[in-house]
Amino acid sequence: MGTPSNSFWQRKRTHIYVAVVLLPFLLVFVATRSFVLTPILTSAFESHLNTKVQVSGATLHWGGVITIDEVTMVATGIEGPASDIVSAEEVEIAFSTSFLFFKPVLLGVEVKSVRLRLAESAENAGEFNFNHLVHYDELLDQQTESDSSFSQSFPPITVDELVIESGYMQESTWVLDYTKQFALAGFVQNE
Repeated sequence: MGTPSNSFWQRKRTHIYVAVVLLPFLLVFVATRSFVLTPILTSAFESHLNTKVQVSGATLHWGGVITIDEVTMVATGIEGPASDIVSAEEVEIAFSTSFLFFKPVLLGVEVKSVRLRLAESAENAGEFNFNHLVHYDELLDQQTESDSSFSQSFPPITVDELVIESGYMQESTWVLDYTKQFALAGFVQNE
């Protein structure tokens, strides 16, 4: 009497082989989702810009392009719409490779619209929302030695539109006084 043999698909060894083959595809699928990329990009922007940043709607495409619905630099200590000081909408960041783990080269940045929101406090004259954007005590504590990252040139940056909004803030209320839009299509910042 022999032992009954399992079919090919019922063997544990087959399950392990299939899992090993499908695991890279599953990892790439999960890594390109917004819920994974958004916290990674938020942390990267915050460490480079040294301020609080909110990122929404980030996706990675096969060609090495990251698209972001909105990137916002947020002032600490201020609540409401006045805390959103600089917002970039529909951002595309192009890299030299799709595999961002192997130190890719940044090829260029395209931004559809940048909104700069300036607000003065209605309670304290001379206090603006951007006073809370930069942490001056942290900047003074940092060393001012030259870094190799500053010697590198910036990639081409294309901005289609610049919107400047000015107004005043009172607690969490933002009141818009003036808006000016500038069409910058065609202007490209080169090295």
